[in-house]
This record gives sequence, C-alpha cells and structure tokens, in this order.
Amino acid sequence: MGTRLSSSRALVSARAVGVLALALVAVVPPLVAHVAHAEPPPGAEPPPGPAPTPSASTADAASAAPAASSGTPAGAAPTGSAPPAASGSGRGHWVYVDEAAPSASASSSALPVLPVAPSGPMTGMYERTTTWDLNIDGAFGRYFGDIDKWTGFVRARAGVLFIREPLYSAVGFTYDYSPQAVATLGIQAEVLHLERGFWGQLGGLLDISSSPVRPGLMAAAGWSIFGVEGQYRSYNNDGLGSGVAVYAKIRIPVSIIARIFFQKHVSSHTPDPAPSSTAR
Repeated sequence: MGTRLSSSRALVSARAVGVLALALVAVVPPLVAHVAHAEPPPGAEPPPGPAPTPSASTADAASAAPAASSGTPAGAAPTGSAPPAASGSGRGHWVYVDEAAPSASASSSALPVLPVAPSGPMTGMYERTTTWDLNIDGAFGRYFGDIDKWTGFVRARAGVLFIREPLYSAVGFTYDYSPQAVATLGIQAEVLHLERGFWGQLGGLLDISSSPVRPGLMAAAGWSIFGVEGQYRSYNNDGLGSGVAVYAKIRIPVSIIARIFFQKHVSSHTPDPAPSSTAR
C-alpha cells in the first residue's frame, strides 16, 4: 500500500513538472520578443542599427538640392566666384577659369581666318619713308637793337622730309624776305611730333643783301601751325645795328598737308578687297 502511494505521488509530480515546462515554453518566447521590441525609456539612446541604403531617386534629389540652392547646374564645375571647399588638411588651391574665354577645343576646331593682303602698295602717313619737304612761314614782331622797330618777314624752306612715325624730321635751305633785309639765305632743321602737334626749329641765317654780309641765328617752337620765333640779327641799314627780335608766326607745312590729302584721295578710290575664300 505504501509503495503504491509513493509511486502515485511520483507520477503526479512528474506530470506537474511537464505541464509547467510546457507553460514556460508557450509564454516565455513571446514575452522576450515583446520586451526586445518595446520603446526605450526616456533619455535612453536607441540601439544602433544598419544605415538604410538610399534609392536612386532619393540620391538624385539630394544631389540636385545643393545645386539648385547655389544657382549652379548639377554636375557643373565651380566657377571663379565660388571656389571649392578646402580639403580636410586645411591646405589646397583652386584655379579660376574664365567661362567667357573660348575653350581650347573650340579654338582648335575653328578654321583660322587669314588676313587679306591689301590691293595697293602700303603708302600713306603711317609708313617710314623719305620724301620732299616744303614749308612756308609768316611772322610779325619787334626788333630790339640800336633802334627798336616793329617788323616782320616771310620765309620759304625746301628740303628733305624724313618720316619715322610719329616723328617728322626735315632739313632744308631757307629764303627770307623782310623790310630790313630783302634777301636772307639760311639752313634750317625741324622736328615735328605728328600725334601731339608740337614742333621745333633751329637754323642759321646769312643776310646777303648787306655789304658785307651779316650772319644770324634763329630758333622757334610751337604747336600745330602757331609758334614763336627768336632771332639774333645784325643789320647794316636804318641804323638798326645788332640786336634780337621776337616774332609770333604761322607755319604752313605744305608737304605734310599735301600728303594728308593725297592719302585720303587714294583711300577713297581704293575698292574694298574681296573676302578670302578661307574665311567663313
């Protein structure tokens, strides 16, 4: 009897343990899964997880957003107004590229435009040449000597003109006429800056109307056709003696004026050259 009771209790105990084990197996796993997916308490950092991979449309939208905000098309290189950011080392450089300048590929692909040779000879005011010279002066002033006197003269110069742009240099023989000396010969040199209009003259004089002949000197400077001239003279008539004279004068460069009109006439009658077949 005692043995049967013991065996019955052992059987009941075994069945109870089995039922408890089954209950634990059925309840514990769902509880653990619920706890694992529960929200973290306030202040706690969420557990790290794998970063989501952006899709192609998301990546395109993200790259287009900075480009749209800066006014630069997506994929375009930065211009000189906004240099690229420096590298992490704090050192770097950037190169300014002028977008208005043509690219090397464009310039190399374009056909060169060859210059068209002029149809006539290269003549005119802007060449280096040597030609004839003619100049006429008219002056009025005052002589200061043994007797002061108002006087004047007319002079003509003929010689050679050396053109070396912008300088025009001339040298030639002169002839003067004045009430005090009806025949004065001389030699004169002149330099003119054509672009600025300033000029200067220097020469020697010889009064052949006096007996004996009387030498003299002259120097002048001016702008355009206007100038001032000073002379040292010695006269043998009217009791003037030796002295100096100061004149205001007008200078007419006949040879230079003739070349200007000739150049304009040639250019106005020269037909325009036909366009080159290589130019497009």
